[in-house]
Amino acid sequence: MGGELLVYVGGQAAPADSEWAAYARLAAELAQRTQPDASLLRICVFVDDGAPNAKQRALLAEALRGVSVRAAVVTTSAFARRMITVFSWLGADMRGFTPAELPEVASYLEMSGPELRATVETAEALAAAIGGVQAVASATGLST
Repeated sequence: MGGELLVYVGGQAAPADSEWAAYARLAAELAQRTQPDASLLRICVFVDDGAPNAKQRALLAEALRGVSVRAAVVTTSAFARRMITVFSWLGADMRGFTPAELPEVASYLEMSGPELRATVETAEALAAAIGGVQAVASATGLST
């Protein structure tokens, strides 16, 4: 599939506006790299219950306007997975996964073995930096 792979980790609380703005800038930068060869920007999200607000979602949508994006959201929240399914019905190329479904995440995002390992390592480091994320701990077998 080629393209860039972005990892996002969020916990129970919604992201701060400044953190989300930095994430949107990074996503836009990676999206620009995918445009010359029309490859896909892949996003792997590990999140508990903290979702971006409407303003934050609009900021990311603007940053990614016109870019082919596929997102996998790994969450312990059954409600969040149902909402992701609704968004996919509306045309978003995204799917929700339980933490036990890392092989399916890798397949959906067409990740190689080394990419999956790097994604998990990145998610673990980000989760540790924000004080732990159940979606990461459950996916990787870490204790929280």
